[in-house]
Amino acid sequence: MDNFNQRSAAWRQTHGAHLDLSYGAAPRNRIDYFAAPKPGTLLIFIHGGYWQMRAKENFSFLAAGPLAHGIHVAMVGYTLAPDISLMGNLPGKLLPLAQHNHFTILNELADPDGSLTREVCLLADI
Repeated sequence: MDNFNQRSAAWRQTHGAHLDLSYGAAPRNRIDYFAAPKPGTLLIFIHGGYWQMRAKENFSFLAAGPLAHGIHVAMVGYTLAPDISLMGNLPGKLLPLAQHNHFTILNELADPDGSLTREVCLLADI
């Protein structure tokens, strides 16, 4: 993870225009948004760690690949155990996104003219 953290810190320094966008009241309910140069597809990345470890900031460098292909990237942070139970984590993570219309906001950032064709959600467990 040290390599991931170093690469991600460097990436965030040069691509940090839209970091820590809030989607809920919990401290980790934040999204890092990395914009592609033109409107297009939005990839939503939810980091792994078995609901107990890691953070969106550990994986920021992974945005480089999709961005190189014109795909916008949103990296989602969420509350970890023991601050929330394993059974309660998924709703606790996704409901605030829907309630605060952040998918709509991210779509508008990724696609201001309304031509977005699809969203992709990737769940990683590293």
